[in-house]
Amino acid sequence: SSRLPTADVFQRVKVVADTRINGLIVSGNRADRKVVEELLGVIDSEELLDTLQQVTPTTVQLTSASAKSVASVVQDVYKSQLTAGAGRRPVQIPEGVSTSVAIMLQQINAQAASPILTVAVDEITNSIVLRAPIDLTTEIKAFIEKLDRDSVDAPGRRVRLLRLESANSKNLEKALKILMSK
Repeated sequence: SSRLPTADVFQRVKVVADTRINGLIVSGNRADRKVVEELLGVIDSEELLDTLQQVTPTTVQLTSASAKSVASVVQDVYKSQLTAGAGRRPVQIPEGVSTSVAIMLQQINAQAASPILTVAVDEITNSIVLRAPIDLTTEIKAFIEKLDRDSVDAPGRRVRLLRLESANSKNLEKALKILMSK
């Protein structure tokens, strides 16, 4: 089962943030409050909170560039974030914590071993779908949008076939070359 052993504890307790004192008010029985306190003693760090945040997919639709090409660039630039672990350190499990807290921290470590970024292409909508923490998503989205804007002016990226009504294509090609050289 993917249910955390402390999930039952969190069904029984209420936790409310008090921003005035930068603290949490925890309501529940003594044993449950102890589990929450133990867990907070380990996870009270910005780095770990970034790991635990809910990550939802974000879609970035491109107007000029090919989603497939841009996704390839993103995958090259963000290669380390696409690899397992992505440089994150596991949470140290302190001695003396309860078994339920130790198991929960092991599961957090297993989750942290996975890549923090996934990139997919939706060719039908010419979009890139990202799944990453909020800060990384914001950074990559801005990068994708810049690549999309830059592709508008990229030479050789746009080709268009112009059908001629009656003139000979060879003669018009010569005429255009003469006009463009002036």
